[in-house]
Amino acid sequence: MNIDRLTHLITVLENVITAKKKFSLDHWVSVNLKEKNPACGTTACVMGYAALDPKFNKMGLKLEIDYDIQSNFANGDLCHTHICKRVSSINTFNKEIIRMTKISNDITVNISNQTFEVIYDIVQEYGEGYTAGQYFFDICYETSDLLFSPGAYSPNNSGPRRVIQRIQYLIANGEKKFYEKYEQYA
Repeated sequence: MNIDRLTHLITVLENVITAKKKFSLDHWVSVNLKEKNPACGTTACVMGYAALDPKFNKMGLKLEIDYDIQSNFANGDLCHTHICKRVSSINTFNKEIIRMTKISNDITVNISNQTFEVIYDIVQEYGEGYTAGQYFFDICYETSDLLFSPGAYSPNNSGPRRVIQRIQYLIANGEKKFYEKYEQYA
């Protein structure tokens, strides 16, 4: 268990609370491209915010943005372009979202199938999602699932403060006791 990284994750979540950022465990990241400034209206989960943290970015935790652009040219032909980018900071994330917005404001362009995925670059195989959390924080998969999965929390009690409490319990008591306490949510 990497206590330094888990402790920094608490700091990341405290910053989410202080800045009153939108938080939801339902998706890594969600962006409404129809907003005037969609990058400011970003909603993310624990791992989504962790993947946008500059300190964690330097350690290999990143966010992958994946989307298709469908352009309709004057002659009626359709052109499909698939774009996949790994962003290494909140600044590059904001620039990519703004770029997507500018593309989508063009009447002839439609952005579809946008997805976001948390990636841990060090792990070549299966280094995404909860597995990224597992390897990045050096915890077992079940612990990662109980920390980051929306199904591991009750719907009315899944905010960043609740996640911080779980991380603090994990650090103080270890994975075995953590799992025993929260296994009912597995």
